[in-house]
Amino acid sequence: MGKDTNITVQVGCLTRDPETRYTSGGKAVTNFSIANNNSYYNANKELVEEVSFFNITVWGKQAENCAKFLHKGSRVCASGRLKQDRWVDQQTQANRSKVEIVADNVQFLSPVQNQQQGQDQNGYNQNQGNQQPPQQNQQYNNNQQNYNQNRPAQNNQQNGNQNQNNNHQTNNIPKDFNEEPWGNSKKNNDDIPF
Repeated sequence: MGKDTNITVQVGCLTRDPETRYTSGGKAVTNFSIANNNSYYNANKELVEEVSFFNITVWGKQAENCAKFLHKGSRVCASGRLKQDRWVDQQTQANRSKVEIVADNVQFLSPVQNQQQGQDQNGYNQNQGNQQPPQQNQQYNNNQQNYNQNRPAQNNQQNGNQNQNNNHQTNNIPKDFNEEPWGNSKKNNDDIPF
């Protein structure tokens, strides 16, 4: 039997929280469903909206990440293959079947959130918006407080140094120094001997 192409890519929002179980070998399996929205105009130029629901199965480490960071309403892009399950209904003896997506890759399109800790992958609390991490905020406040405490002392030291410099300059001026050796500058220029 040959191998045919079986590729699908679907984008949608989770209709429920992911459910995870483990095989006897310890491998994680996560199941969730997404709603895929589509719209078009019919022959009467009326907008028609339709929704398709797809069941998705993820295996391995990616299954654990989906269970950890996804929740109902999360938007994802799942790419993988279609898989059809067939069975016989025990009550009606009718043949049943369903198609699901076995995802090889699930891309998170919404801000991911750690379901166990209420934090995203970067460790930020989702309820606090874009605030800085608590440790960075505490460090900033401590630095600001130390700066404000040291600032008056620095200003006083600078003022003291400036006064000392002014006094030193004043003391170095000779007692017989004359700022206007030719007399009052407001006099007529003819009085200047050159």
